[in-house]
Amino acid sequence: MQKRDLIKEKNWTFLLLIDEDKLLEMCHIDYFLSSKPGGQHRDKKASSVRLSLKNTTIVVSASENRSMNMNMKSAVKKLKIEITCQLRSSIDLIIFIKSFDLFEAFNKNGSLSNGKLSYASSNKNYLPMCAFIFDLMNNDKWGISNISKKLGISNTNLVSFLLKEKRLIVWVNQQRAKNGMNSLK
Repeated sequence: MQKRDLIKEKNWTFLLLIDEDKLLEMCHIDYFLSSKPGGQHRDKKASSVRLSLKNTTIVVSASENRSMNMNMKSAVKKLKIEITCQLRSSIDLIIFIKSFDLFEAFNKNGSLSNGKLSYASSNKNYLPMCAFIFDLMNNDKWGISNISKKLGISNTNLVSFLLKEKRLIVWVNQQRAKNGMNSLK
């Protein structure tokens, strides 16, 4: 399966492979007025941004900043995080590695080559890696032990990797609670 085939499927793989402009084309964009943190007065200009991904229930908004451009960047980041959480894919490891150019991260048997997940949350491969892990966890009813073993890492490393972005660990804990499991900390 080539990148262009993944793009046709319209799952997280597709949405995280395309550039931001194309992603925004797939969204309904609203600008609105809102109050700012710290008791500041309401804006006179609509600088807050709401993005709704078409054909999904994913809606995010950003109003943390007075700048519309900064709020748009924040909303796009939140959108990618929600895509990572809410959309699942049936991509296999080999296609995942090829699609996101992760040859150096994995060895031939499919585990992580250095035995550790060490991407920073700002790394372009952080969210795709999290989405792939979520696919594995979803297939395993959100358990972490089997996924850690499959990736050749410790449970602690997996949890600390997900903790880099608070929304991700909140999502995992919600899914674990639905399956009667304890929260990860």
